[in-house]
Amino acid sequence: MRVVLVIGCHTGGEPSGEIEMESTPAKGSIADTFYSLGAKIVIYSQGEWGPAHKNFVKLFYQYATEYGMPIVEAAIKAREELMGASKNVSNYYSTVEDIRLIKQQGAENLYLAP
Repeated sequence: MRVVLVIGCHTGGEPSGEIEMESTPAKGSIADTFYSLGAKIVIYSQGEWGPAHKNFVKLFYQYATEYGMPIVEAAIKAREELMGASKNVSNYYSTVEDIRLIKQQGAENLYLAP
């Protein structure tokens, strides 16, 4: 498995309080399970499903396919763009902030296959 996108209600477990995009999901969570099974990159959410997730998936996919960005870079850019656009909408902002990823060493240069 190269990339697993598991955006939904608490797919990474309970929030750890970290705000960095790259962070470890809770043990036993869906995200942790895929990572343990060898997925190179797992993008997950520590919060509940909301409109921010849908917008993140659209932006991430656009950056990773149309613009040909590496997967990690596309995910980080999509999250940062949504966070910047939602500074004044606290619930939306915190939902975007809960989008995280974990990657295996060397996975930062992976691309989505055309």
